Amino acid sequence: MENISSKKLNELLHDDDHDEILVDVREPAEYKDRAIPEAENIPAGEIGSAVDQLKKYGTVYVHCASGMRSKKVCEILESQGVHVVNLEGGLSAWQHSGLAVKGNGNRLPIIRQVMLVAGLLILLGVLFAYFVHPYWVILSALVGAGLTFSGATGYCLLAYLLELMPWNK
Repeated sequence: MENISSKKLNELLHDDDHDEILVDVREPAEYKDRAIPEAENIPAGEIGSAVDQLKKYGTVYVHCASGMRSKKVCEILESQGVHVVNLEGGLSAWQHSGLAVKGNGNRLPIIRQVMLVAGLLILLGVLFAYFVHPYWVILSALVGAGLTFSGATGYCLLAYLLELMPWNK
C-alpha cells in the first residue's frame, strides 16, 4: 500500500493538472465537525458501493482521523483495482502540519458523548439504588443491556438520540 505525507498531498491537490480525489472515510458527523476542504465524505462502511465511482479517477487518496480506518479501506479498494494512496497519520497529521481544515471541531464526537451519558446513567442508577430505593439499579441494568445490544448489532439507540440533539446539528 502506498502512503503520502500531508504536505505532499496538499501540493498535489493544489496542482491544476490532476486526476485524483481525496476521500474522507470517517462518519458523516466526524466529517461535518472537521474536514480537509478538498475531501469528499464516503464513510468506510459505504466504500463498497462507491468503487465504480472511484475507478473514474487516476488516483484515490484516502484518509480518516488517524490512518487506521483508511488503511483498511485502501486494502478493499486495491483488491477492486483502484489505484489508492493512504494519507499517513490521517486528519491528525494534516492538522499537525498546519494545513487548512474546515469546521470548528468543538463538539465531542458522538462515541464520546455515548460513553459520557452511559457512564453517568450507570453511576446515577447505582447511587440512587444505594441512597433512594433498590429498584434504581434497573437503570444501570438497562444501560448495560443497551451497550451490549449496540456492541452485538452495531446499532446504538443512544447514539441515534444524541445525534438528534441541537448541539450535534
